Amino acid sequence: MNETTISHTEELSRQKIIINQLDMSSPGKWLRAGWNDIKTTPVASLAYGTLFAAIGMLLVYAYSSSSHLVFAITTGFLLLGPFLAVGLYAISRNSQDTAKCETKMSFFKGIKSGCGNPDCIAMYALLLGIITVAWVRLSAILAALFFNSALLTSHDMSVMELLYSENSIGFLAMYVAIGAIIALFVFSISAISIPMIMDKEMDCITTSITSFKAVMKNKKPMLYWAVLIVVFTGIGMATLGLGLIITMPLIGHATWHAYRDLIATEQAA
Repeated sequence: MNETTISHTEELSRQKIIINQLDMSSPGKWLRAGWNDIKTTPVASLAYGTLFAAIGMLLVYAYSSSSHLVFAITTGFLLLGPFLAVGLYAISRNSQDTAKCETKMSFFKGIKSGCGNPDCIAMYALLLGIITVAWVRLSAILAALFFNSALLTSHDMSVMELLYSENSIGFLAMYVAIGAIIALFVFSISAISIPMIMDKEMDCITTSITSFKAVMKNKKPMLYWAVLIVVFTGIGMATLGLGLIITMPLIGHATWHAYRDLIATEQAA
């Protein structure tokens, strides 16, 4: 297994971060491990999934009168996913700890445990929130460029009517292109950042750089993983949000295992 190392200085120690080289089978392994976590702690995991589904449905309902924003809210929800799944990472970490294997972590204990290193997690959440708000505003600007204001403000205008309108192809092409660039950037800096902040208590900059380098070192498997995240989230949304009850915990747990597979640390000489 090929390795890349990064040095990180803490107050009392110096750690060498090792980025492992993975193959295309890794994302499937992460999903199987995530599914095992759901089976181990079904109540806590599905409680998170229910919360995800409820938030997603409420957001779509709240903005249903602005059909062009439904896409932005949906993808924006995805951008915030790495932060929202913090409790799921804690549950997976607990499941891997052989010293605690007899204790199943509850929903609220998962939230509490996931809030270790709260300052860095809060800062990261703020960053993701700013990017999400910027994306929602950019979506509104893109829609204004392709559709007239009367169309956009119509409370009778459904998402499907928007898609079948005259300028929908140009709008979707521009929306997908810009959205993909933003999504890939966010994915690159956040793929393993919050699990690493929780686990190693490192700062946001170090974890973001490490996440980016890990993605760049494993372009093909990580791109495959990103596609799987989009597919599973899409399945969840396509079922009126109900599928998120299962798909979001599955992604969250699998993300923890992705982090553990990608990153190792040892004391530097």
